[in-house]
Amino acid sequence: MTLCEFSAIALPMQIIREFAGSFLNRDLDVQFPKKNLLQISVCFDCSDGLLTTKFKFFKIRKSYKILRFLGIAMKPDLSIIIPAYNESQRIGGSIRKILNYIKREKLNAELIVIDDGSKDNTFETANNACVEFFDLQTKVIRYEKNQGKGFAVRTGLRKAQGEVALFSDADLSTPIEELFKLVKPIQDGEFDLTFGSRALDKSLIGTHQPWRREQGGKVFNLIVRTLTGLPFWDTQCGFKAFNMRKFRPLLNAMKINRFGFDVEFLFVADYKGLKLSEIPVRWNHCDGTKVSIFRDSCLMFNEVRQIRRNANLGRYETTNTSAKISPIGAASQSY
Repeated sequence: MTLCEFSAIALPMQIIREFAGSFLNRDLDVQFPKKNLLQISVCFDCSDGLLTTKFKFFKIRKSYKILRFLGIAMKPDLSIIIPAYNESQRIGGSIRKILNYIKREKLNAELIVIDDGSKDNTFETANNACVEFFDLQTKVIRYEKNQGKGFAVRTGLRKAQGEVALFSDADLSTPIEELFKLVKPIQDGEFDLTFGSRALDKSLIGTHQPWRREQGGKVFNLIVRTLTGLPFWDTQCGFKAFNMRKFRPLLNAMKINRFGFDVEFLFVADYKGLKLSEIPVRWNHCDGTKVSIFRDSCLMFNEVRQIRRNANLGRYETTNTSAKISPIGAASQSY
C-alpha cells in the first residue's frame, strides 16, 4: 500500500460523503464519538484475521480535516512495541504515558500493543486508551491463545513500520524517557541492537527487586554467559531497540517463544555479526511481574540450553526472509 500523509488536508463534506460511499459494499459503521468528530469504521477480511480501519475527520468550520487515515499514514521513523498479558490494570496508564511522550517530543512514531491471549480486559483497555490519541499512529493486536512474550514481541516487530523499533515491558519499569539512550546510537549508525542494563550502573536503580529475585537474576546471567559466550551482564531487561533493516531478516530464525527470547535475540544478532551495545538505564521494580522465580527458572534454563543446541545444529545459519507469521485464532487490529 502506498504511504502518504493526509493530516494537513481540509476536505468539503461532499467529498467525504463520496469517499465513504465508495465503501458501501463493505461493513461500514459511522459514529460521532465526540462533538464535531466523524469516525468511519470499515472492516476488511485480511489474511491474518480481522482488520478494523478507522477514518477520522474533524469538523473545521464548513469542512472536515482528516486527522488520521489509517493504513495511508506517513511512515513512522520509530515503532514502540508493548507486549501485554493480563495487563488490564496498568496497560491504559502505560499507553497514555508513551503517547503523551510521543506528542511532547513531537516524534514520528507508532505504538503497537500486542495482547498475548489475555484472559482479562487488556485488549479493550488498550483500545480505549489509544482512541484518546486519535491523531497518533497506534495498533492493538490480539490473538486468542497465549503464545509467550517472545512470540508477542516478534509479532510486534513484524508489524513495525519504523526503521528503528523498541520494545518495552508493559509496566514501564524503564521509563519511556530513556528511549533516546537506545534509539540514537542506532539512528547514528553506531550500533544495530541496543539494550538497557540494570547491572552496569546500580545507581540508576530506584526501587530494587526483592533480594531473592535479584540473586536469581545474577545466577541466570552467569548461566547465560557460560552457555552462550555472550559477554553481557544483563540480558533480561525489558527495554531493547533494533535496526529493523538488519534485524528483521533474523526474526524467522528465532525459536524461543517465552522468557528466554531475550537471550536468543542477542545471541542470534551477535552470531550474525550485528553490532550490539549494553547501555545503563534507569529502572524501578514494579509489583505484578508474571515471572515466577520458582516456576520459570527451569523453563528459562532449558530455553538457554535450546539456544545452544540450535546453534550447534546450524538452525541459525540461514534465515528465510520470505516466511510469514501464521495467524493464531482471530487477530484484531485497532488503529
